[in-house]
This record gives sequence, C-alpha cells and structure tokens, in this order.
Amino acid sequence: CPFAGHFSDRWGRKRMLVTAMILYAFVMLTLTAWVLHAPSFGHYLILQFTATVCMAFVWGPYPSAVTEGVPVGVRATGVALIYNFSVMLPLVALAESTLLEFTSH
Repeated sequence: CPFAGHFSDRWGRKRMLVTAMILYAFVMLTLTAWVLHAPSFGHYLILQFTATVCMAFVWGPYPSAVTEGVPVGVRATGVALIYNFSVMLPLVALAESTLLEFTSH
C-alpha cells in the first residue's frame, strides 16, 4: 500500500506498525461482533475489505522494518533466515501434529 509506505517514512516504522496493529485489532473485534450479530453477505464483505485495508498498513512497512533491523554486513542472510523461519516453523508444527494424529503417539 503506497499510503502505508508514505506514512511509515514520515512517522517511523515502529510507530506505524504498532498503530496499524492496534487499529486492526480494534476494527476486527468490532466488525466481527457486528457480523456475528447480524450475518449477511454484505456485512461480511465490509469486514473482509476493512481487514484487507488494515493489513495493508501492517504489511506495507513490515519488510522495511525487518530489513532495517538487521546489520548491513549480514542483511541478506539475516532477512532470509527471518523469512524462512517464519514460514517453515509453522509448517513443522503442522507436520508434527499431522504425524501425531495418524500415528496416535
């Protein structure tokens, strides 16, 4: 989201990420309660659109924040490890739980 990048450059990455996450949590709790109270397809679309916009403000500045947090000399390796661990560790947990389910041990 270009607006998220602009605001993170202007206000700072940490401030932007924290604000976006707090806004996302508040909006999602409020809209989810609204959709559960009065379910309809239109309400669900509003919920999904709002969640997408809020997450754009989280994921827009996230790569820059992660990259800036790693020292320059090991930046490529550090960012690669962060990304790979964030993707692979949940998959390891999924594989482990699936194996436990099938083997009953």
